[in-house]
Amino acid sequence: MKATEILKSNGINITSQRVKVLDYLLTKKQHLTVDQIYASIADKNEIISLATVYNVISLFVEKGILKRISSPEDKAIFDVTLENHFHFYCTKCGSISDVSSSFFDISALDLMGNKPDLFFGYFTGTCNECNKGVKKGKLLNLLRQKVKIFNRR
Repeated sequence: MKATEILKSNGINITSQRVKVLDYLLTKKQHLTVDQIYASIADKNEIISLATVYNVISLFVEKGILKRISSPEDKAIFDVTLENHFHFYCTKCGSISDVSSSFFDISALDLMGNKPDLFFGYFTGTCNECNKGVKKGKLLNLLRQKVKIFNRR
């Protein structure tokens, strides 16, 4: 669904700033702070202030277009994926990505009489991108060791 359609269906007046913020969030589908969103969409051709971005994000959360969640670093981040799902937080680079929760039916849970509606949990560890660097680094160290041994002969 396009940003303008989402705004209309939620009874939000369409402004260029609102469309710009929502378009960005829909295309990136990342978990970002307001400051990160502002830094990414601010350009010289269209004036948009940090306060405007804060107000737009607050409106989107109020209308249910975005979910506000706290990162493991205790920062407010915003998620455009509204369905129940888990997050993976990389302890090396700080990235947050969605993890499918298709194996997990939240409505079937009974937590000591409490019935949850939503769940946005975190797994923590090292993300795929950071792991690639570790593997390459280990391989390079191994090759360097082999070269040193070869050069000694």
